[in-house]
Amino acid sequence: MKDAAELKNHVYDIVGALHSVHDELGPGINEYCYQEALAMELSDRGIPFEREKAFHPRYKGRPMDAEYRIDFRSSPPSSGISTIRTNARSSPQMGIRSKVGKRARAS
Repeated sequence: MKDAAELKNHVYDIVGALHSVHDELGPGINEYCYQEALAMELSDRGIPFEREKAFHPRYKGRPMDAEYRIDFRSSPPSSGISTIRTNARSSPQMGIRSKVGKRARAS
């Protein structure tokens, strides 16, 4: 269960960074501004991440030619992959939408 607890803490840290960015910038800012601010916030918090990570999805075990690109990729040392998708939509929660904890299969 250590891995599950580690992943939960990692997700909690990422959501905290997302909230911090939204608290500072507010809703309705350009997506690229959110991305840059989030990269700065993740770095400040010591959360490892990759930006604009591209991979080829797999269909029935075979790699596809199509390329999928995620805004950010972050994973705790011994757990699954977390992806973070930013957008400029305003929302009551944060104006930045997160998609966290999905496993991506890359070739």
